[in-house]
Amino acid sequence: MRQTLLTAAAALALALAPDPSRADTIVQTVQDGGLTPPDQVTPATETIAFTPFDTSLGTLQSADLLVTFGGEAAVGMQNLSQNTIPVTLAFQAVSTITYADQTPVTSVTVQAPTISGTLQPYTSGNPFSDASSLIQIEAGLTATQDTLLTAASDLAYFTDPNNAFFNISVMDTTAFGGDPSQIMEVSNDLLSNTIQITYTYAGADNTLATTTTTDVPEPAAWLLLGTSCAGLMIVRLMMARRRVVISL
Repeated sequence: MRQTLLTAAAALALALAPDPSRADTIVQTVQDGGLTPPDQVTPATETIAFTPFDTSLGTLQSADLLVTFGGEAAVGMQNLSQNTIPVTLAFQAVSTITYADQTPVTSVTVQAPTISGTLQPYTSGNPFSDASSLIQIEAGLTATQDTLLTAASDLAYFTDPNNAFFNISVMDTTAFGGDPSQIMEVSNDLLSNTIQITYTYAGADNTLATTTTTDVPEPAAWLLLGTSCAGLMIVRLMMARRRVVISL
């Protein structure tokens, strides 16, 4: 009988225990307002607030950040000398994302193919209007970075309402190839970050918070539980029979 009771208890625990495979998710998307780095030394910065995870729903297991970074760019080189100069040009920008306390989270780099040319001597007229210049115009450039965060130190930022924001820093890192003493370099970018945050969590008491539906034990758990209960009933019948007193 003791073995049967232990088996029944184990079956009940199996049926009611939270199942990690049934973890629920919450998805949100946040975006900055568009950033234009003033030069190649000073980054453009912004903060993006997000909705922290509500711990009353359960235990946060991970936060997945899918960052899409990109936009439009126009970069150029102008020959300021009377010499013919071979040059190369490749637009590139980097977005760095940190937590509220500046702890790094992730970074994304967007870049365009390298172009090359030979700049003729500058004569007169408007700069960037003839063979003395090289211009690269790009639109619709995008790059993505997916970062899965599971460490307790990372997840703590997503449950604290006081730290529920990211710091965004965008830097123009365009590669200008040529004699810098004879070339004028210019860039004009409009770049933005879109961050999709996916919280994965185990609901409290094995309940899916978004549907408020209690999980049903798997068929195998029901079978084990039913077998154990049948065993208990048999044992009770046997014990009842032992208590019968037959009088002659």
